[in-house]
Amino acid sequence: MLEYSRNRLPENELLAIFDNAAIVLILVDREGRVVRINRAGSELVGAGNEKVMGLLAGEALRCVNLHENINAVCGCTEECARCDLRNLFSQVFSTSIDIEKQEGSITVVRDGIPFTYKLLISANRVVIEQNPYVLLTIDDITRQKEQEQMLRKLVETRDKLFSVIAHDLKSPLSVIIGFADYMVANFDSVDKEQIKTFLEHIQQSSHDAYNLLDNLFEWTSNQWNKTSMIPKAVKVGDMCNEVLDFCRSMAKGKEVRVELADHYSGFWVLDEDMIKTTLRNLVINSIKFTNRGGVVQIETTKNGNALRFIVSDTGIGICKEALESLFEGNGNGSSSGTESEKGSGLGLLICKEFVEKHGSQLEVASEVGKGTSISFSIPSAK
Repeated sequence: MLEYSRNRLPENELLAIFDNAAIVLILVDREGRVVRINRAGSELVGAGNEKVMGLLAGEALRCVNLHENINAVCGCTEECARCDLRNLFSQVFSTSIDIEKQEGSITVVRDGIPFTYKLLISANRVVIEQNPYVLLTIDDITRQKEQEQMLRKLVETRDKLFSVIAHDLKSPLSVIIGFADYMVANFDSVDKEQIKTFLEHIQQSSHDAYNLLDNLFEWTSNQWNKTSMIPKAVKVGDMCNEVLDFCRSMAKGKEVRVELADHYSGFWVLDEDMIKTTLRNLVINSIKFTNRGGVVQIETTKNGNALRFIVSDTGIGICKEALESLFEGNGNGSSSGTESEKGSGLGLLICKEFVEKHGSQLEVASEVGKGTSISFSIPSAK
């Protein structure tokens, strides 16, 4: 607790120290009204000392709850009970115990837009001429928290990349190298049937490696916000056929039929590259989990003001436990296909992120032993 007496330092010197402090200082009374705010505090609230003196703290800071409910009174709403700032100075008044450097947040309105500040707050009891006050010392750590979040994302991206490169990319390359080395070493004794079999394995592994590298590029670009939306009118049927053509060699090698079922024949505004990547990953995933002789379909239907895409298969289905982590991209939702095809789960994570950029979400319907259907809807452009 600090106690101020006029006999210690001249008032003008104390006020000068208070006003010019680099950190936000707000002096409040027991009711939570602002008694004084320094220049740094004025910059935070967007108003000078003379305009906020006597206002309740939430009024001075332009708390979002007061903005959304004009009849609300600062300190008297349900939301106020969860206000970090109010709870801190109320606690100091009731216990007379200072609180140092506690993290908190407050959502305020700036230029009509809600904005959440991350704060490091200290609350110290101050007695001035026998009147109790609380001095709030506030450090805006919003930028620091954003940088910490960015750093965490960086580390997660790095770990994911290393995981995929170390395990998932290594697998198809090992197959390619293994069969190629064998054919070179035994060139004179390998018959045509063996060569054909080996080449089919090399072909499939090459496709797997290419798709994985393509997904890595798409995913890392999206993580760094380098993938921007470029919506344009696209002929839906032609786009779907291009996706199926890309996947046909993989499907043929596994004797799975891929086809375009009922489809919307017109144009729709969307990001063609993102949706083609999404459909390609969904079709490849369906082929992976479909037995020989099975069918994978793309279907598109116009439903009101939205276009619905459905990728379905007659595959082995997905159990409930795997469904829960299907789009987490941590490898837990990824398992081997019907012929031991490997996967990282990265493709489905990309699908989820690209569909969300279109204002939609992936929906999954699956039954073990009967197949899976994954769908999403893209609203019409306004």
